[in-house]
Amino acid sequence: MWHKFQELHKKHSEQKTSTSGFRRKKRKRSRKGKLKNEEESHSEQTPSETQWKELTQYFGINDRFDPPVKKKKIDKSGLEKSIDQAVEEWNIEKAEELSNQLATRELGVKIAKAVACHNFVKAKKDAENSQVARKKKKLAWGFEAKKRWETKSNMGYM
Repeated sequence: MWHKFQELHKKHSEQKTSTSGFRRKKRKRSRKGKLKNEEESHSEQTPSETQWKELTQYFGINDRFDPPVKKKKIDKSGLEKSIDQAVEEWNIEKAEELSNQLATRELGVKIAKAVACHNFVKAKKDAENSQVARKKKKLAWGFEAKKRWETKSNMGYM
């Protein structure tokens, strides 16, 4: 019996040492204070950051309408040609500078497209809201004479 106990004790100690790298999960304390701090940090964001977050969701939204790359004939812009020329001449500094300009230009195009998409969505929502408001304003008993006449003439078909 004693030997059995010794063997089990050894196995238990071996298992303990082999799993010593994995600690049990401790209970997490409530994060009430942290949540308040996170809410304050969200409210402290500058208006430009909130605008940027609004615009980034529209980046590349219309890419699915572009033709596939294989079918699209790609013409290089003057800036891209000058980058290629600078690389051929081993003028890396100039190529990096031109590459930065190209990246800035492409980001500007992306931002312009995102702003256009944002404005379109905003205009569509406004139109939808105004349409709903117009529908609410119409009253059943406030028919104009022409509409009343048309509805009377249609009564026979119902």
